[in-house]
Amino acid sequence: MKQSLSILLVILSLNVLAIKPQKEYGIRPENYALIYKDLNVITDDGLKIKTWFFPAQDSITKDEWYKAANNPVRKEYTTKYDLPRPTIVICDGDAGNMMYLTQFAKELVGFGYNVVTFDWRGFGESDSWETNEDFLVYPEYLLDYKAVISEVIKQDEVDKDRIGLFGFSTGAYLSFATFYKQPEIKTFVGRGLLTDLKSAIDSIKQVIPDKKIIIPKDYPENLMPINIASKIDRPCFLIVGELDNRTPASMSISIFNMLKGDKQLWVVNNATHGGATGPEFIDFKKFMTQLRTFYDLNL
Repeated sequence: MKQSLSILLVILSLNVLAIKPQKEYGIRPENYALIYKDLNVITDDGLKIKTWFFPAQDSITKDEWYKAANNPVRKEYTTKYDLPRPTIVICDGDAGNMMYLTQFAKELVGFGYNVVTFDWRGFGESDSWETNEDFLVYPEYLLDYKAVISEVIKQDEVDKDRIGLFGFSTGAYLSFATFYKQPEIKTFVGRGLLTDLKSAIDSIKQVIPDKKIIIPKDYPENLMPINIASKIDRPCFLIVGELDNRTPASMSISIFNMLKGDKQLWVVNNATHGGATGPEFIDFKKFMTQLRTFYDLNL
């Protein structure tokens, strides 16, 4: 248990928009007593994307969690429900790997949702890929996301008409682009959504003036949130910290005002961009309650 918390605290410190892959999983689903399986996800350019699929299952008790944290054992894969379930794909940001997302899966599966997490190329146990950490993003990550969605839709446990996305920071705008491109996806939740890459760099430079940041020339400008928000009429929930100085609340507000469908905006008091004081951890219980309420209504 202590090891799990220590690793979590390290990951929470990764709070800057910058590509920082981490290969090792210090925490796995076994550490949370979760049932899961690996999906065979291959991108159009031939890379394997490490993906965990958590079926909707009984809530994990504190005793089960504590026992598993100290003595992790992989459970046999079984499903609780006979019929397909709504599914939430959680997309990480640009640092660490998906082990950070397992705690969200732990909560959501107990609410009756399947949950999917994955790692970008070059992250975790996804195939290796040369990465320049000065880049803000790689357009190839959109290929990774597309491949994950394609494989998720094939799963018998998944209700194909009830798939939602949930992304953080870099993962938020990549999720938003994927949401726009794939109309079969029903809902979107984004924490720390930017308007466009140039504006995000301007914000980062105010905090870290000497930081070198490169925008890839081939990232599709037409998929920036500011350019697609007015074309989206499906349910969206935008979450941002009141004190976020990387993707300021003004960015989420701008996108929110452009959205055409059902929408919610939550500016979290006293929260920053991410880490221990980010919207999801400044009050984790409230965050998960808000998330569940949105998905229960819209997914």
